[in-house]
Amino acid sequence: MSEDSFEQQFRRWDADIQNEGRTNEFVRAGRLYVAAFLKDIGWPHAAGRQRLKENHGLLKARAEWEAKHCTSQDRPSAALDRLNKLISEHDFSKTLLPTKYGALWHAQIAEQAGLTAKQMERKDVRALLSSYAALNCVEFSRRGSVAPEEDIPTQLEISDELVPKKRLREVQTQLAKAERKLAELRAENASLRAQSIRRDEISDLIALGGRYSTGPQN
Repeated sequence: MSEDSFEQQFRRWDADIQNEGRTNEFVRAGRLYVAAFLKDIGWPHAAGRQRLKENHGLLKARAEWEAKHCTSQDRPSAALDRLNKLISEHDFSKTLLPTKYGALWHAQIAEQAGLTAKQMERKDVRALLSSYAALNCVEFSRRGSVAPEEDIPTQLEISDELVPKKRLREVQTQLAKAERKLAELRAENASLRAQSIRRDEISDLIALGGRYSTGPQN
């Protein structure tokens, strides 16, 4: 396919999302939100990213698009740059950012991206992670409902702590244990309910069989 055709596809896509009023969905940190764009236009991730880097027509169209739809206030921070780089690496390898229990695992994401707890709380970082979670059908966070080591960095960077770290971790550990116990009880309840239904069905079949006579046997 020629370079011009990729550029034309991009421009047709741009016209379509403008008509649908969806342009803002594809603006992230002052740039084109590449993962969302590739998914929406239907290009393979690896090939699509390569085209966006090397195709002259696409480079021009993307630059014009970002100049038109992205403001200077949207420019990324250093933290956002590192997070975007991590997302790109996972997209390239066709893997998700770290997750646990169906939600983004913030502590592991921070470690892989080299971000501090404060940086993870930045509005632009949280907005990108929230969009990423929605795009990939996972929860943004399970904070407060999982064990502390699963979603909270080891070093909490909070100047005025309302709750001591030790007590906070104790409570969160208790919550995690309670959640796991609840899951076990729900599974056990479902199994017992299924057994009860099967017993009722067998009883009905036995009762139904007693109502009919097969006639005299020779």
